[in-house]
Amino acid sequence: MIPCVIPARGGSKGIPGKNMVPVGGKPLIVWSIEHAQQAQCVGTVCVATDCEPIANIAEQHDAKVFWRSAESASDNAPTEQVLTEIVSMWFPNAAVILFLQATSPIRQPYDIDRAYHRFMASGADSLFSACQVHGYTWMRTPDRLQAEYATRQPRQQVGYQRLEENGSLYLFRPDVLLQTGQRLGGRIVEYEMHPLDSFQIDEPEDIPLIENLMTLRNDHSYTTHTI
Repeated sequence: MIPCVIPARGGSKGIPGKNMVPVGGKPLIVWSIEHAQQAQCVGTVCVATDCEPIANIAEQHDAKVFWRSAESASDNAPTEQVLTEIVSMWFPNAAVILFLQATSPIRQPYDIDRAYHRFMASGADSLFSACQVHGYTWMRTPDRLQAEYATRQPRQQVGYQRLEENGSLYLFRPDVLLQTGQRLGGRIVEYEMHPLDSFQIDEPEDIPLIENLMTLRNDHSYTTHTI
């Protein structure tokens, strides 16, 4: 079984105390803790935080608490900084690390197990979750708005998929992170999730959207699956 790391700092600009706000009747962080605990491939579940109330919530839900440094909890610190802290101190010899973002409460436990099986079967070094992007995309810079008209084809005729990294889950071998400082490296593969399970909570208006999606998920006539 593999360890799961869930970073959850106390500071948040978009939503104050975001990791503790109620979403669907639970503090936001609890959804990811429970997803990890319900996944068959996960053993230890760790919440990496700098915030005592978040630590209390984690302990109440049987997750271990890793006290991250002030540097890795700052506004400008990349997520890799706290991942490196906990992996180097607690899990340097683990075969695989699971990293869940607490802002993705709509993922399902089976997404974790399916992603893990894909990771192992493919012989990958790292994996990210993603969803397909349909339609035509544009690139906007401060100077111009650009689309590649010459390459536009109907979606059914395009010989490739556009994937958007949805930030829900990542798998990586510890040496990838510790040697490169990045969560993704070596042979990278994707795990595709349904777009409706790919939403994250970043702004206050995202919360009712996620809660409505959770309600739909409890309706047996609504199902999603990995494409």
